[in-house]
Amino acid sequence: MTTTRERRTQAERREGTITALLDATVRCLAERGYAATSTAAVCAEAGVSQGALFRHFPTRQALLVATAEHVATRN
Repeated sequence: MTTTRERRTQAERREGTITALLDATVRCLAERGYAATSTAAVCAEAGVSQGALFRHFPTRQALLVATAEHVATRN
């Protein structure tokens, strides 16, 4: 018996990538601190490429601002 997985929409994939990046940034900040949280470290933690990160966040600062908003919303 085979099961087929329903495909996610582009919007769902986009949200998943953004959430993974934001959660990875929170983990990196907690473990490494602000100065050592590089975009490369965040990408490695999230399991995405740097191209994916910069597709959604044009700068490191934009990523960190979005992360702060994500944490504030979550809390």
